[in-house]
Amino acid sequence: MMLNFSSIERKQVMTTDGKTVGVMVGCIVDNTNWSVTTLTIELSKEVSDFLGAKGTMLKSPMVGINPSRVGTVGDAVMLNVSLSDLKGQVEEMAAQKKSFLSGI
Repeated sequence: MMLNFSSIERKQVMTTDGKTVGVMVGCIVDNTNWSVTTLTIELSKEVSDFLGAKGTMLKSPMVGINPSRVGTVGDAVMLNVSLSDLKGQVEEMAAQKKSFLSGI
């Protein structure tokens, strides 16, 4: 099934354990093969505190997740992971980013 991003933009994102993570705000597309590599979620205050994600004074923190973590899309975007599993993925992505930046 093909989805237009505007049809899922600003939808709530939820985990398998029923926690509302935040809302879908964007995606990153690999233009060599035109595939979505990352979905961007604006985190809720509660979840950003749990994940240790920091925003700015005027912007909520955002996190990127792998599209393979999406289970279904309907009234909400349902992930196929729990909140604790998502925390592990976010920490792993942060470590990879830090490693990449230290090599520059």
